[in-house]
Amino acid sequence: VSLPDDCAPIQVFRTGATITSNIRVYLPTAPIEGKQITIVNQQYGTSAQSIVILSSDTSGNGSSSSLFTLGQGDSLVLV
Repeated sequence: VSLPDDCAPIQVFRTGATITSNIRVYLPTAPIEGKQITIVNQQYGTSAQSIVILSSDTSGNGSSSSLFTLGQGDSLVLV
């Protein structure tokens, strides 16, 4: 999932699919200065599914090393 520069200030993901692979979320390439983005990983299903936060997807593939990892029930505020 790639977040656009003008994305909503709160991004809520409800995770827990039977496939337990991580969900990759790419940060905006040029967000508005001072913008605050809250990312929330809410549990939906019984399988634990993490969200991996990566740098922007400018090259089409983005970064391969994660900046943060959120487990179910975790949240993160980025400014």
